[in-house]
Amino acid sequence: MVAHHIAFIVALVIPAACQITQPDTNRASHFYWSEAKSQELDYKSTIASAKELSPKERNDLLAFVLYRFKHPVNAHDEEMFEGISDDQMRKLTAATRIELVDLDGDGKKEIIAQGNGIGPCGATGNCIVLVLRDTDTGWETLLDSRIGKFGGGYEKIRVLDTKNDGFRDIVLASHDSAAERTAIVYRYEEGHYVPHQCYHISWWTFTGGYHRVVS
Repeated sequence: MVAHHIAFIVALVIPAACQITQPDTNRASHFYWSEAKSQELDYKSTIASAKELSPKERNDLLAFVLYRFKHPVNAHDEEMFEGISDDQMRKLTAATRIELVDLDGDGKKEIIAQGNGIGPCGATGNCIVLVLRDTDTGWETLLDSRIGKFGGGYEKIRVLDTKNDGFRDIVLASHDSAAERTAIVYRYEEGHYVPHQCYHISWWTFTGGYHRVVS
């Protein structure tokens, strides 16, 4: 009989004060964090390379995101893009990662976009996240993670099964340290996504018990 120690990873998820101004009267007590179910968007699927986009959709999206990058939404956003040339800004726009997801079940997919490279992203891998909808008058922003005094960048994204006003909730989680994240649950209200709940996530590994293998 051979004894093997097992390493357990334990995650602690607690409500946090993240300067969310909306009253939170129905905080989801069942919320839990799953690293396995969250993701960074695929680096191989960008505005420039995504096969799901028509030529017109691609050109319109490139113009829309480039305009957004060139027009910071607050002082922090301006600082992140400071000193980047127009040519590099176009390259960063084209390299923006995207995923098409039908968030409201109408059969037409919205775009979740995540930055790629310094400017849209910080040094720790936290990147601007946008949720965009194609309308008859052009692209519309449903979520911009850097908007607001406390806006910022995020490393991981998860689309939840829960909904509000017909749109699925979205969780954005930042990389705070090797063992810590801040997760914001965004809910759709009155035409756009707003921060709804905030959690501090920390995890640690410990070894305990044993597993017996018959040899």
